[in-house]
Amino acid sequence: MDWNAECRRIHCLGLEKRAKMPYYDHILPFLLRPYRDESGSYLKEIILENGVDRRLISFLPNCSAFFRKAKLPAVLMQMDSTQVRMKDFIAYFGLPEKMTRDDYRKEYGHILNEQFGGTMANLPPELWTDAILSTIKGPNLLPIVLISKYHCGEVDDVVYEETDELEAMEMEILPDWWDTVVH
Repeated sequence: MDWNAECRRIHCLGLEKRAKMPYYDHILPFLLRPYRDESGSYLKEIILENGVDRRLISFLPNCSAFFRKAKLPAVLMQMDSTQVRMKDFIAYFGLPEKMTRDDYRKEYGHILNEQFGGTMANLPPELWTDAILSTIKGPNLLPIVLISKYHCGEVDDVVYEETDELEAMEMEILPDWWDTVVH
């Protein structure tokens, strides 16, 4: 199985589905697909039409442990999310462009908690974006992450920006989307 191609295929299907929905009224359902074997057949998918909240997303690491014990070759997740535009955040608050991941997280957390009630939803709208995020990973598979940021068009439609594709090695640097709220 070409897992990269599979992740791209599912990502494109998600983009098509989200583009058919009005921007303000809907989100893409959360998808969790555990693959049974290398042929690409999969077990029963978990699809949550209304997305996930923080409680459920915090449960996902336990799912990962279960999938590892079950020796599944890969698990795919797809979700609608809201993400901070890190470069814009750094410029807006006058932070140094070259920061370690830990330094950025500390500054980000401090600013968010002190000035915005601890939630990115209170940030100025130009500092965050909506995005479709698809990822596939497994015990013998480096994670692949596809991110397509989007915004509202002129008639309540979804307009996509360029899709970013990150492989595990690129994720060592602090990605632009590191603070993500999953819907």
